[in-house]
Amino acid sequence: MLRALGKLDPDANANFKDITRRDWYYGAAGSAVCFRLISGYEDNTFRGGLQVVSISARTLRSEMGYGKLANPSGFLYYGDRAAIADWTIDDIALATRENLVLKRSDHSFNPDAYMARGDAAIIVKRLFDKIW
Repeated sequence: MLRALGKLDPDANANFKDITRRDWYYGAAGSAVCFRLISGYEDNTFRGGLQVVSISARTLRSEMGYGKLANPSGFLYYGDRAAIADWTIDDIALATRENLVLKRSDHSFNPDAYMARGDAAIIVKRLFDKIW
């Protein structure tokens, strides 16, 4: 996402304790912090999968003018809804409504799961289909 928007610095370091320079998303996470798309968690962690969804929703807002949903909980049908942090509800609801979130057969969101590069690529492709 950040590369396509011309905002990726592959050397940007957000100093998250759960990211090392070897992680494929190192520069993307650092760049997202620089452009205020994410801030991370209170314990200075990134927790990638959730952040990718949040960045996608925030990109729709900043680049396409999407607003907040009137009833975000109406889009949070996930079986593990209680595991979703309150600060992400608006982002996850918008991303779900816009079909950016990958649907799982067990109907979970699993906010703390590792996100593979391929899963992130699908989300980014869906996002750019909406932007361009």
